[in-house]
Amino acid sequence: MRWRWREVCPVAHAQKTQSAPGTLSPDARNEKQPFYGEHQAGILTPQQAAMMLVAFDVLASDKADLERLFRLLTQRFAFLTQGGAAPETPNPRLPPLDSGILGGYIAPDNLTITLSVGHSLFDERFGLAPQMPKKLQKMTRFPNDSLDAALCHGDVLLQICANTQDTVIHALRDIIKHTPDLLSVRWKREGFISDHAARSKGKRDADKFAGL
Repeated sequence: MRWRWREVCPVAHAQKTQSAPGTLSPDARNEKQPFYGEHQAGILTPQQAAMMLVAFDVLASDKADLERLFRLLTQRFAFLTQGGAAPETPNPRLPPLDSGILGGYIAPDNLTITLSVGHSLFDERFGLAPQMPKKLQKMTRFPNDSLDAALCHGDVLLQICANTQDTVIHALRDIIKHTPDLLSVRWKREGFISDHAARSKGKRDADKFAGL
């Protein structure tokens, strides 16, 4: 199955020969994946139509802030993947609590948010070096790679997938809004397949949208 990338990837190029994922039925918008379980959703989950990979630098200054970050991400992921009413803004003079992209009700839309951590998270900032997995290494350049340093590495990587692109963008904006002092976007990449391909049950499970 061939992936379409919205931006040029340093190691793979593809032509945009089809439109982005379209509007789905109400039933499809209410599809959901369990958030809690033995494994993170988004690894063995059947392939959704829209995807975004986002790498972040962690701004937390100590281990307590890092713990606060992961607790906050857990709360946001749990809400966004299960759906619910958009939060109301108590003071109309203040910025809204939600971007409003999805309206008054945030449908789960088969959303999954899969988190991984990079080698750099285990540096001296948080004292996590003893806990670093032995096989976790900083990504190195392969022969014939032409890499942009601004599009490499990161402390935290999120793979955000859903039936529609609007849900993916809404999830990212929600996460950024709730973590202004804890995370900074380093780079992102978007991709999609057709709705038909995503809904061809049993053909292929998407463990990585980068085609790896």
